[in-house]
Amino acid sequence: MVSRQHASFDPDVEATAERAVRMLHLDEDIAQMGDLLLQQIEDCETFAGKATEAESEPVFVTLTLALMNNLIHYACAPDDIDAAAQWVRNRWPEAVPTQDPVATLAALTLIHLVDEGARRFQDDGEKKKTWTRIRQRIARSIRPRAAVT
Repeated sequence: MVSRQHASFDPDVEATAERAVRMLHLDEDIAQMGDLLLQQIEDCETFAGKATEAESEPVFVTLTLALMNNLIHYACAPDDIDAAAQWVRNRWPEAVPTQDPVATLAALTLIHLVDEGARRFQDDGEKKKTWTRIRQRIARSIRPRAAVT
């Protein structure tokens, strides 16, 4: 379960993101590849930081969502993706005609990993600054609409 002590997003958003990761059965993959995934997110932040101010956030979001999309398609069984996509369709029926459910799953997976990174590096001065910046980017750019049902 998500620790509320160091929550970086709304608890309902955290719970929704955690549920998506569990439905995709990504827990074990994240445990095994967590350091690499967090480093790749940091690399996306570094790259985005070199863009203009206006381009920085879209660059970061594009890179990290692509990374999460690749993770989902690489690490998840097709049946797990289908079941999680159906959960997204049921959870947010108003988005069904316009939103790819896997994109929503990628955003939720990213939120989960960003929260993990922020917690993991909360006592590491320089890394804490980086993860605070990353968390702020995500909070501004990706706004899940509702809580877990």
